[in-house]
Amino acid sequence: MQLPADVLLALRYLRPKRTFISVITLLSLVGPALGVAILIIVTSVMSGFDEDIRKGILSVQAHLVVSPGAGQPVITDPDAVVKTLAARGVRAAPVIEGPVLIQVRDGSSVRAVKGIRPDLEKEVTNIATNGRFSGRFDIHEGEALIGSAMAHELGLQLGDELLIHAPQRLTGNITWEKNGNVRVKEPDEVYVPESVRIVGIFAMGVYDFDDGLVFLHIDQAAELFGYDWGTATSLHARVPDPFRMEALLELVHEDLPAYTVRSWQEVNQLLFGALRVEKTLMVFLLAFIVVVAAFGIAGTLITVAVQKTREVGILKAMGMGRGLVARIFLLVGGIIG
Repeated sequence: MQLPADVLLALRYLRPKRTFISVITLLSLVGPALGVAILIIVTSVMSGFDEDIRKGILSVQAHLVVSPGAGQPVITDPDAVVKTLAARGVRAAPVIEGPVLIQVRDGSSVRAVKGIRPDLEKEVTNIATNGRFSGRFDIHEGEALIGSAMAHELGLQLGDELLIHAPQRLTGNITWEKNGNVRVKEPDEVYVPESVRIVGIFAMGVYDFDDGLVFLHIDQAAELFGYDWGTATSLHARVPDPFRMEALLELVHEDLPAYTVRSWQEVNQLLFGALRVEKTLMVFLLAFIVVVAAFGIAGTLITVAVQKTREVGILKAMGMGRGLVARIFLLVGGIIG
């Protein structure tokens, strides 16, 4: 098949006279190829890193968090909120959370307690089904679940016991007067810490959770923090599609106007904002590599045009138009690109 004159000459100009491929052509091809390859690889790595973080967060955190409204310390009727969310296809579980002091033998450390209802918690989180859980997840009063990192640090195993001190009880007999003085009153009853037995050890894959979280039954957590039974400090919920939940979030806001509803993106907006800025900056910097490669193509075209000045003069003398000559060098750049 006879090629058009401009295509034929463009291919001839990319091929030297004595060797199979010229050094200039090789460098002009390798430069853009490496630049684009680095841009694609780094962008893919950053996107994969972002996706891994999102999956890790979603494996340990709820998709939706429903908290009490302004001026309300707890949710007084969490079962009603659970039913409201279930009508929208959202599975929810009430929880009671707060800081505690863990005492094991002679040592003590600060941790966080999360009171759960095991039957509902199974529908919201995958702690018991992620393949890294040992023991029994269905806890009762007097039983606890701890993370693998905490168990390793404190030397605990299944069946061991630990003591939990609640700050509310420790500070219940201390009050601040209006003049700024501190008054300590005699406690009405003898303070006794909660003693729990470890029946399960979980591993979420996030060190802060595996080292700093203790699961108790929600009724025992209510007693520990001084709340009424049947209340909750918040509800954690799981939605069908956590990446497309804007419309569902608006409906939940309409159904629960008296409560504060936040998505997992809002809870982790600082982290995702930092990742987004880092990814954008990386792409912006790597784009300069492609720009440098483009200058390499431009340099190749200038060199070819200078080398072929005589041939261009002959072609124009033979009647070739300016547009056709320009199209030859544009095709050279296009083939390299």
